[in-house]
Amino acid sequence: MPDRQRVPVSVVDKSLAGSLEAIVDDGDLMLTAPVIDELELSYSINVDAALIFDIDESFVVSEVECLVQAYLWETTTELPLAIPDHAMDASLAIPPSAIEIGAFELAEPIEVMIDASRTQVLVQVEPIGDDARWARLSEGCYVLVNDTYLAGFLVVLRSADEPLDEALAAALEGPRRVTRTAPAAANGRVLTHLYERLLAGGRRDNPLPTQAVPTTM
Repeated sequence: MPDRQRVPVSVVDKSLAGSLEAIVDDGDLMLTAPVIDELELSYSINVDAALIFDIDESFVVSEVECLVQAYLWETTTELPLAIPDHAMDASLAIPPSAIEIGAFELAEPIEVMIDASRTQVLVQVEPIGDDARWARLSEGCYVLVNDTYLAGFLVVLRSADEPLDEALAAALEGPRRVTRTAPAAANGRVLTHLYERLLAGGRRDNPLPTQAVPTTM
């Protein structure tokens, strides 16, 4: 039986497709490549119904959507983390074996934490080991890897002397009351689409090639 409780990953040469930049939009944390609209996103995986990974045809992660809303992030004294000087510029890839699994059910729930000063967000997929490797996906966005398994993502929201973005501050306070204007049928289609994405994972349109993902580490 495949192991669905840990997410295998590899760190590969940096590319535009894998240069994930962090965006907090109306409470949603998105890690997105700046060229996302130009990419062929062939695969996806679902991690514990909390993270959706969109993956290009070369197995590079080009987008990560965090489904844990900002107002649910836990304030912790464990942050901010000191970012090591040896963090390398790289991109993140998902091996074909993990894409075949499609949906992962972790032993412990994913934790999304923020420091009291609102400068860093940590998406912890599994406990971060003392020898975890750091890779810089873009300025202020890092991935942490335990051996060959995903440990989490660290996002630097701002420096301590910069003001907190008003939209982010509002998102952290809680959801806004929204008036429904779309027809019920349209809302149903949206919910059905989201539900299918959460359950499915795995392949999108293309058959899965058999070659291995090239790694640099």
